[in-house]
Amino acid sequence: PDRLADEVRRRGHVHADDLRLLGLDPDELQTDGPDGDDPPPPPVPERNVRRIADWFVAREVWQAWTDALEAGTAAYATSHPLDPWPSEAHALESAGIPDRAVLAAVAGALGYDVRDGRVLRADVAPDLGRARAAVDRVVARLTADPFDAPEQHELQADALGVRELAAAETLGLLLRLGDGIVVLPTSPARAMRILAGLPQPFTTSDARQALGTTRRVAIPLLEHLDRRGWTRRLDGAHREVVRSRG
Repeated sequence: PDRLADEVRRRGHVHADDLRLLGLDPDELQTDGPDGDDPPPPPVPERNVRRIADWFVAREVWQAWTDALEAGTAAYATSHPLDPWPSEAHALESAGIPDRAVLAAVAGALGYDVRDGRVLRADVAPDLGRARAAVDRVVARLTADPFDAPEQHELQADALGVRELAAAETLGLLLRLGDGIVVLPTSPARAMRILAGLPQPFTTSDARQALGTTRRVAIPLLEHLDRRGWTRRLDGAHREVVRSRG
């Protein structure tokens, strides 16, 4: 075990397979960190070695990775205010971490979450910056008329592109339905209350008239309701509200 620990400290980090190639048995080494989902072995702090899945990491390297990930994610948020969470690939490269299992462990030690291919920090959120005023105008418009979604040229005139709208959605200000259509996050539920009052089944034209909107908005909104399981498409022309049972 002492030779194995010395080898890990010499290299900084090493995969179990590489230790086996050296004639060493990774399972002989007690570490002072977790091994996947298994209970950690008795800690041996003087060895200063941590195991994450099949990786053995010297304590100094672990600390360096922790510092690098903390600084790197902060720098990324500053330089990418609309989309402040780096991808796993970016985080791995910038912090010098060898694989995703180790990245998840380092992120977890910092209280971060690795999800959907990104490293998420709870203390970081998108910053709309100068786009905030334009988003607020869209929100005010939709508050007055929930299905009066701005047209593409109106969004472009306000410099609201894909990144700005995605950031507004992440902040819970808008909901993107696709095809450049945005509504309030509450608009689908409001639409359901109206559609539930229609004779069932109903057509797209029935829904459009009841909602007081256009086909441009009605179709992606109805498709969104279908995906959520709130409405059901029966054929090429008809849908119905899915009634809850119980």
